[in-house]
Amino acid sequence: MATLKRRRVITSSDCNSKAFTAVNFAKSNDKNNQFLVTISGTPDFSVIIWLWDKQRCVARHRYCQDEIEQIPLHASFDPADPTMLLVTGNNLYNFFKINETNLQTLRGSLMKKDKGRFSTDYTCHIWINKKIIVCTHEGEILLCEHNGDFKMCLPQSPGPEFNI
Repeated sequence: MATLKRRRVITSSDCNSKAFTAVNFAKSNDKNNQFLVTISGTPDFSVIIWLWDKQRCVARHRYCQDEIEQIPLHASFDPADPTMLLVTGNNLYNFFKINETNLQTLRGSLMKKDKGRFSTDYTCHIWINKKIIVCTHEGEILLCEHNGDFKMCLPQSPGPEFNI
């Protein structure tokens, strides 16, 4: 016999979007930091941090109409510290710290030694062994330090013929 389970639905009255385009959970053993990050779609493109077990919004960052060139695509938590968050997208690299009620920007861009040489259309990223790998639409694979600092473009990057 099948049983119906109560569905949990999250909504936010602070964004005008009717859909979330991305979602990610924090991986933490700490019961006080059971975070969920969502990215809402057009028109506001908001990054919203939730305490998912309480279905409560704790922080948000809205990419307003004036910053339409900045569209968040991917957000993830630092596996070692679920209060650290990286958001990447089109012309967008934001490194945040989650405080009690807001997102504190630690880094607002990916500072690169060869500024202008690499694409700023970041398509995805992943945290690996205290490093961050960031990929671009132009096929570049960028290696960053754990604090978000740019280290190098991997020479094995496939290049513009292969979008990542």
